[in-house]
Amino acid sequence: MDSSHINVTSLRFGYGESPVLRGLDLTFEPELLHGIVGPNGCGKSTLLGLLSGHLAPNSGQAALDSVPIGEYPASRLARRLALVEQIPVA
Repeated sequence: MDSSHINVTSLRFGYGESPVLRGLDLTFEPELLHGIVGPNGCGKSTLLGLLSGHLAPNSGQAALDSVPIGEYPASRLARRLALVEQIPVA
């Protein structure tokens, strides 16, 4: 199994004028189980969208093994990580 290390550094994102994530820093260590918890509307799904490459940050970065997620070709990123939506988007 390929162990991947995800780092989030000074990540900022918002929808229009509404900030959702403001300067988020965190690390997902390989071979550990991580949970993202919080109340509705706090940015959990937005964070997952940024980590999966479906959204681009306003500033800062999310990196997979030190490579910014936005720099991965879609086919290579899909072999490394996946996101399963709770409610599929048609």
